[in-house]
Amino acid sequence: MIRILSNWAVALILLTAAGCNQSPTTMNPPTTTSTPVAHSSPTDVNQDWRQAMSLDEGKKWEANPETTTGVEKMLDIIEKAEAKPSEIEAKAVHAELSAALQELVQKCTMTGPAHDQLHHYLTPLMAKLEELEKETSAEAAAVTLADLRSQLRGYGEYFE
Repeated sequence: MIRILSNWAVALILLTAAGCNQSPTTMNPPTTTSTPVAHSSPTDVNQDWRQAMSLDEGKKWEANPETTTGVEKMLDIIEKAEAKPSEIEAKAVHAELSAALQELVQKCTMTGPAHDQLHHYLTPLMAKLEELEKETSAEAAAVTLADLRSQLRGYGEYFE
């Protein structure tokens, strides 16, 4: 249990304190007007993360290629796990997704308001990953993976 908490503590510290090469005290405040985005799939089960998201004056935020690749990698991991729903092992999938998220955070070079929006996007994703780790059945893990997949697919609505 301590190991699990320490892994998430490290990831959270990397994301909030050192992520994207900025500390919280040097992060630039948003300087652009944010525009809420219309959601392309209002039936998604897990829409809460969208509440904190906005566009850059109606345009998508510019993300560094490594961040986009990291999101795509996480989506691939989920889709591979979902291909065999009765064999989903939540802890194994969680470990793969956590490693991909950690790599994404380490390679992120985003700054300013785009960086802030990435934080809005990743924070609930990390909470969902914690839920996945606690799932005890393949059925429950499949539901959590569907929520994660939904959010990962939504990345392209806010970032390019």
